[in-house]
Order: sequence, then C-alpha cells, then structure tokens
Amino acid sequence: MPARGVSRIKSKQSVANTAARLVDLLNDKGIKIFARIDQRAEAEHVGLTLRPTELIIFGDPKTGTPLMDTYPSLALDLPLKALIYEDTTGDVWLCFNSPEYLAERHGLATIPFEAVVKLLARPEDSLGKARPRYPEGAPSALFPSPGGARVARDPWCRW
Repeated sequence: MPARGVSRIKSKQSVANTAARLVDLLNDKGIKIFARIDQRAEAEHVGLTLRPTELIIFGDPKTGTPLMDTYPSLALDLPLKALIYEDTTGDVWLCFNSPEYLAERHGLATIPFEAVVKLLARPEDSLGKARPRYPEGAPSALFPSPGGARVARDPWCRW
C-alpha cells in the first residue's frame, strides 16, 4: 500500500519526459528548481540497477520561508519534492506529498500549497497524464478521490 499522504498521478510519458515537462511547467510558473536527481543514474554509478526514477526538488522561498518560520518542522518537507518513477509493469507515476498530509503532519492552521497541487493535476496537456489518485484506504475527507477511483496497491511508492 502506498504511504499515507502520498498522491499519485499516472503519466503517459516516460520518466525523463515527465520530469522534463514538470520542470518546464514549474519554471513557467516561476517556481525554483533546487535539484533534479536521476536516481537510476546514481544507482548505476555504484553498480546497482533501478528502474527509471527521478526526484525533483522545487519550491518558492517567498512562500515556504514564512511557513517554516511559523512551523519549523515543516522544513523537514520543504522544499517540496516530486518523485517520477516507472513501476514493474512499465507504468510511469508522479508522486508527491498531499497538502492535507503536510498540514496534518506539521499542525498547520490551513492547507498549504494547494495551487501547486492544482498545477500538478492540470489536464492532459500539461504532463500527458491521468487525474490524481490517492492512497488506498485514505479517509475521503483528507484525500478526495476524483470519480471515486482508488489507487492500485504499489509498494514501490513508499517514501
């Protein structure tokens, strides 16, 4: 079962193309890319194999800094991260922490980063993907599931 609070979006693109499109989308919105890590390449450097997997670390210091000042533990989860990976069946997924999860985890008074989730959940033309899916068994109040869809069990999406 995917980790609690992790949202997933299925992509029709490869991991590399999905990551590139996400970086372009974030850059277009003025969101800073702190790092793009090709975890498969890093595994290969030490003689290991890994399915295509990339981690993008991104954020907006103007938004994140005041939140971290008020809620210091939030710095554990900021900057934000997006994981793009290929599962054992060849499907490509974009994963990220849900804003509801971050609010609950750090005791935030309001739900943060909803605009970023809306950006990630844009229609097909942005990432060539399906609508977001949420962890199986997640309370619907915290993780509304579009169209009532439930996410497939995927142990690979554990953080």
